[in-house]
Amino acid sequence: LFSTPNYALIARYGIAVVVQQFIVKLLYLSTGGEYWDRQEKWMIAGLICEFEGVSCGSLERVHFIQLPANNLTGTIPWQIAKMPFLRTLDLSFNPNLVGTIPSELGGIRSLHDLELSSCSLTGTLPSELGRIEAFDRIAISNNTLSGTIPPQFGSLERMREITLDHNRLTGSLPSRMFLMTNLELLGLKHNAMTGTIPDQMGQLRFLERLDLSNNNFTGPIPDVLGNFSRLDVFVVANNQLT
Repeated sequence: LFSTPNYALIARYGIAVVVQQFIVKLLYLSTGGEYWDRQEKWMIAGLICEFEGVSCGSLERVHFIQLPANNLTGTIPWQIAKMPFLRTLDLSFNPNLVGTIPSELGGIRSLHDLELSSCSLTGTLPSELGRIEAFDRIAISNNTLSGTIPPQFGSLERMREITLDHNRLTGSLPSRMFLMTNLELLGLKHNAMTGTIPDQMGQLRFLERLDLSNNNFTGPIPDVLGNFSRLDVFVVANNQLT
């Protein structure tokens, strides 16, 4: 997979494209690429935009890495953070993908969509993800994440969907979370979260789906939730609500 520098490629597209080619191939090596279910063209020299699961925009810049349910085994290399044009990273449904979520991913300012559900990831949610201003979807359900939801997530003003179901998250809903006023979906079912459902939830006026079931929330259900005109799904079963 690795070879001497392609000077023609550098001359045409710049060194950044060659760097991203190195990083994508590092992903292959870090996650047992030779055992992937789909690996078309990954062993053939040439532009990485032709690799299975990789899509590019103009100037051969990688915008999408989508390798769901592909038998990835190993850990997520932190060097992916050095891909400044990446918009979607989808490594979901790879149960042998282990380790932690690299905090360095918070440096990918162009990232819109992070999908890591149904893997075997551990550790905490990196607070650095709160730096990604372009973020509008994060799905990391069905892992073994622990700790709390970082308050830095409140800076994600464009966020539309957060799905963190079936983990081991604890703590309360951070007050800054209610600054994400474009949020349409919030899924936190089957965790170990505590505290109350605050009245500030009323600031999320675009919510369509809210599932806080199977946690340890206490106190009353805020009356303000009855004013949500877009709320189609509201589930809070199996808590300690009054």
